[in-house]
Amino acid sequence: LLYIYDQLKSELEACQRSAAVWQRSAELCRQAYHTVPYSPSDHLTLLRRQNASTLTAPQLAVHRALFGWRDGLARSEDESCAYVLPNHILLKLAQAVPRTAEQLRLLCHPLPPLLNYHTPSLLETIAAAADGTAAAAPDAAATA
Repeated sequence: LLYIYDQLKSELEACQRSAAVWQRSAELCRQAYHTVPYSPSDHLTLLRRQNASTLTAPQLAVHRALFGWRDGLARSEDESCAYVLPNHILLKLAQAVPRTAEQLRLLCHPLPPLLNYHTPSLLETIAAAADGTAAAAPDAAATA
C-alpha cells in the first residue's frame, strides 16, 4: 500500500492536483452521516417501486411487518437493510407467507446470513402479521 500511495502522490504532484485532492478529501471527511428516520408507510413506496400492487390484505400486513422487522434488525446490527433482507426477498416472503424454517429456506436459497441466524424471530413476525396480532408491527424506531 505504501508503494501505491507513493505512486498516486507523485502522479498528483506531476499534474499539480495534489492540493485539490487533499481539499476534496478534507471536505468529504467533514461530512456527517445522517441516519434515515423509520417510517412505517415507506413499505408502500417500496411496493410501488417493485410494481407489486397485487398483494392481498394479509400479504400487505406481512410486508409491512417484515419491513419494520428488517429496519429494526438492520439498525441493531449496524448493517444496511439490503444486507439484512434484500427487497426482492422481502416481497417474495410477503407473497408466500412461509410458516416454517423449511418453507423459508425453500423460498430463499441461499438464505442471507443474518436471516439464517434470526429465522425464529422472522417466522414469529410473519405469523403475527398473517394472523393479525399486535406483535406484527414492531416499533423499529425503538431499536435504533
